[in-house]
Amino acid sequence: MTNFYEITPLDTLFFRGSTPMEAGQYSAISLFPPPASVLKGAFWTAYCKKNAFSFSENLHDGEIPIAIRGFFIKKTFDNGKEKYYVPAPATWYYDSGDKAKKGSDCKDNKLCIALDKSNTFSRLNMKSSAGSIVFVVPKEDAKPLANAWICIDFIKEPKAKFSEDSVLLTSNIYSFEARTGVALDMNKMAKDGQLYSSTYIRLHEDISFVICLESDFDFGEGKILLGGEQRVSAYKKAKDILFTEKFTENNSKQYLSLMPIEATEENLSVLVASSKLFVTSGWDMAKGFHKPSVSWIPAGAVFSKKINNSCISLKDKRGE
Repeated sequence: MTNFYEITPLDTLFFRGSTPMEAGQYSAISLFPPPASVLKGAFWTAYCKKNAFSFSENLHDGEIPIAIRGFFIKKTFDNGKEKYYVPAPATWYYDSGDKAKKGSDCKDNKLCIALDKSNTFSRLNMKSSAGSIVFVVPKEDAKPLANAWICIDFIKEPKAKFSEDSVLLTSNIYSFEARTGVALDMNKMAKDGQLYSSTYIRLHEDISFVICLESDFDFGEGKILLGGEQRVSAYKKAKDILFTEKFTENNSKQYLSLMPIEATEENLSVLVASSKLFVTSGWDMAKGFHKPSVSWIPAGAVFSKKINNSCISLKDKRGE
């Protein structure tokens, strides 16, 4: 059973990666979007509390019976209009002489898509561990859309140019807030000189996010605790956004990942383009030991093969 849930944080959020948090060291910066494991754990914990059974009940081979198929940004405009955004494909660039500082700066900029047959892009005559390398012809002055989010409507029907609401940059979605805390001992007394700093994110008032959740359980609506310090977020069911047969077909040439995908040798072998990989780790409270470090291919990566159900078909042509 597949359902969409809209999540509205009621406070700042912090999603830790593998950055060590050492006293007195440079602050750790929150990941965004959060890893799928964070969302799965939050929803399953809330469901267990609501139905008064233990976290380990109803697990499938020890795994939480939830799959996260996609992560979307929802923006509500001043006129009440709502639009949904997904991570920008790593093969998409925009042609502009100036660096965009906000999504509206991309308006009327030409969209460039990295294709083997394109005059705008070529491939270096060399190989890397991820296959052939895409590069931009300098005369085009094309810039990557890294960390940008593209409207679903534009993903469905790419145009030659962006419109004002086609692109959101991170500055349109959230702001950073620095936090400083102190370590506590077993008696919950402050440790001398043990100060820690971290950088949280706060979503703008017109922003929430939506996840596509696949499970046999109906989570209804309510509250969940997310990320570091277990900040409260409200959630409710949302409308079906994208997953129609047209966008999950298996005969496409390229696929866009809507969630981070584990960087296994098999997955890397069909990777077309991606931003920098990231690593997650942490502490397993149940086992009382470190979790293994895992490398991830970020959301927005493009593959030549459908990896899992978080990948959607990506058009390789631009409308005019």
